[in-house]
Amino acid sequence: MSISLMRHQPRKPPASAASSDSSDSLDSLDLAARIEHWTSAMTVAELAHLIQVSHKQVYSLVAKRRIPSFRISGSIRLDPKRTADWLRSQAT
Repeated sequence: MSISLMRHQPRKPPASAASSDSSDSLDSLDLAARIEHWTSAMTVAELAHLIQVSHKQVYSLVAKRRIPSFRISGSIRLDPKRTADWLRSQAT
């Protein structure tokens, strides 16, 4: 018996996050600002995709409590505001 794993495609931040009367788009915002525009909790896959690291690396950061996270029914989720703050604190 084989088990097929579906690859999760990360969501994109909502288009409504960018002001329609502004010439700036989400693409021109810094990464932390883009993350703050998310309207719901982020998954590990979404954060890994945005910061270009492996899922395993994000899970490791969560396990070591180096990145703020919470669980919903056993699934790890990340608050966009707290994640953006964490990302800014990592800047050197």
